Amino acid sequence: MKTLLEQRAHDSRAAQAVDMFCYHVRTHIGALAATLGRAGPLVFTGGIGERAAAVRWEACSGLEHLGIRLDAARNAVHGTVISAATADAPYA
Repeated sequence: MKTLLEQRAHDSRAAQAVDMFCYHVRTHIGALAATLGRAGPLVFTGGIGERAAAVRWEACSGLEHLGIRLDAARNAVHGTVISAATADAPYA
């Protein structure tokens, strides 16, 4: 993912790969929320959890109806908790 994020500005294939990854993360979150009847806390781990603010932001975009709302400033500095005050549960 690190390489794809570095390349995405000038390589359309890298940009598409990141977009597709984030799309699949969103669809899986939605499927889990439908199965469980709600969205619980999300935990981003590894390189994405530590250094990939863009991926976290894009993966959670459009999921506000599930109560998932990220705080842009917290996400940008890779905070331990990156959820907005209006989120239904903390997401890290």
